[in-house]
Amino acid sequence: LELSQGKAWELFQHLLKFAEHQRLDLALFPAPIKKKQILICDMDSTIVKSETLDDIAALARLGPKVKLITARAMRGELDFKQALQERVSLLTGLSEQLVHDVAKAVEFNQGAEKLISTAKRNGVRTVLVSGGFEPVVRAVAERLGFDRFICNSMKIESATISGKVRLPIVDADVKRNTLLQECKTMHIEPVEACAIGDGANDLPMLSAAGTGISFRGKPVLTTSIPYQINHTSLTTVLPMMGIREQS
Repeated sequence: LELSQGKAWELFQHLLKFAEHQRLDLALFPAPIKKKQILICDMDSTIVKSETLDDIAALARLGPKVKLITARAMRGELDFKQALQERVSLLTGLSEQLVHDVAKAVEFNQGAEKLISTAKRNGVRTVLVSGGFEPVVRAVAERLGFDRFICNSMKIESATISGKVRLPIVDADVKRNTLLQECKTMHIEPVEACAIGDGANDLPMLSAAGTGISFRGKPVLTTSIPYQINHTSLTTVLPMMGIREQS
């Protein structure tokens, strides 16, 4: 469409009301869409179905307490770093095997495999950047074939969770800076990047990308990000990246 950014946003909001009732996802782009060169993905509740730190806590029967903190952090009500450290501190003294068990059991959101495999087949660099922890993030990255992953790390002492997070912590700034640094390394502009996430800590990264996509996002994203996937699968990202092939 040949519209100003303001007009496109106005039209998008109008069409979004229709789409909500039809359970459709839609996006407005200037035509033709130039194929993106890099895809940066959040992990928890984006590439995978759950918040994996919540899953670890659930195995330790601490689920409700940790899940409440997670939900508030993802809505932007709590500082991400403080919320992360508080949640991990609740796991102090537990076996690190809990983390490995979650890594083995993690489930992908619909379309995750096809999104990454098709993007890579079309020459797109893929990066997983997560506030989650190894070995869960590593397992997801390796199973899907991401080119690179960045994540947090717990301090483990004698196969036991110490309750502390190694520095530096992967937060909203790190996610945004990862996107910008990747673009610089590839000698491309951020407009040639696509990023996808669901929480408040993804907003700076999504805003920096040429196409920043809210995937079933929290209100802080759905009220500020024009590219949204609220009903369909992750394969909807492909046409938003200028990739028509979905086989």
